[in-house]
Amino acid sequence: RGCRDASYLAVGTGIGAGVVEKDPAYSDVHHVNTTNPFEIGHLLLGDNPFDRFEDRYSGPGIEKRYGMGPKSMPAGHPAWAEEGAAAGRLALVMGLMNGVELVVPTGGVGAGASNKLKPYLEEFISSSRAYGNGPQKLFMPDIKLVSPGEADEFEMFGAEGVMRDLLTVPE
Repeated sequence: RGCRDASYLAVGTGIGAGVVEKDPAYSDVHHVNTTNPFEIGHLLLGDNPFDRFEDRYSGPGIEKRYGMGPKSMPAGHPAWAEEGAAAGRLALVMGLMNGVELVVPTGGVGAGASNKLKPYLEEFISSSRAYGNGPQKLFMPDIKLVSPGEADEFEMFGAEGVMRDLLTVPE
């Protein structure tokens, strides 16, 4: 499918997002959406207003819950299963609420630890596509992980980096 909208999902010291929209007049031109702040990390996980995605799944949230930061946390640690599922849920929210067709996790956790959360994210995507309800199956975006070595670049350029590196077609 041709990508209409794409998003970066920044998971680092906080959790945020940005959306790049396809220009309807041009096949390979995209613009950053500046009409919505996409403060997706502030979505509540329960009744407690201090239990947000950002409180649990950002770098400081991981450190608070597990007593160690994501950089020192080994692959296979239970936190990575939670991080992979959380990234999948947030990507699904972007698909359901904004029609985003591609999500690229960025940031120190999202891209910086992509090799650690990848199998759990893939499991979430697979089970959502197999067992989700109609809208979940229809609007689950593609998710492209970037390597930990690309984390700083994608963090710096955010949605613009997604557009430039993944969506712009050279002539």
